[in-house]
Amino acid sequence: MPQILVLFLCVLSICTANAQVMSWDDFLNNFVDNERGSGEEGIETDVERLQEMHENPFNLNDCSRDDLLQLPFIGPQQADSILIYIHKNGAILSEGELMLVHALDYYSRTALPLFVYFGEAGDDRTQRSFF
Repeated sequence: MPQILVLFLCVLSICTANAQVMSWDDFLNNFVDNERGSGEEGIETDVERLQEMHENPFNLNDCSRDDLLQLPFIGPQQADSILIYIHKNGAILSEGELMLVHALDYYSRTALPLFVYFGEAGDDRTQRSFF
């Protein structure tokens, strides 16, 4: 049993060391390019909403499925996978630990930290005004 714990801690430290977070400018450029390509109207409103969410991140470990689904790159399966991971394993403590969430792809893992922080459940350090 102690060997499994040591192995898990080693994997977790490697994951944390290799974690990358997308810059806000890169995310925004990618989002705008994708929205223009899909012919969606109201890009400015979406960008303003995402900017507000970026400036007021929510606690990933204390969020709801609806909170996650507000992010354009998180779908229902990914939201459920995050919540199941937290339920089974406890709080997600770093960006690197997102690599262990089954349904998250690379893009979602690197963009998610722009909109969340990794606090303990019940640790609501910000007032979310985007709801």
